[in-house]
Amino acid sequence: MPNITEVIKQIRKEFGTSGYNINNGLCEDFTTRVIDQMGGYSNNLSDFAPDDMDCELPAHYCIEYNGKYYDAECSKGVDSWTKLPIFRKYFKKYPEELTRWITP
Repeated sequence: MPNITEVIKQIRKEFGTSGYNINNGLCEDFTTRVIDQMGGYSNNLSDFAPDDMDCELPAHYCIEYNGKYYDAECSKGVDSWTKLPIFRKYFKKYPEELTRWITP
């Protein structure tokens, strides 16, 4: 299987814009392309959209792969979707919302 970090960097380059711009309007297309390049959906590779959770979070698609979360701004992955840059910005603005998603 290809290296997901390299796949993300290559597809981000193909989009011809910043990871921030991709994450703000093109994230679903980006996520689909990365998953396709990685060989398609599997038990350890899928998309993840916290906006499906009936909440006020930013609408965003990211990739869940081997227990880590990736998107156009985060090619190395993080251990929680709440640590992706788009959500970190949101939780910085609304810190009380983070407790809703993080269990002690």
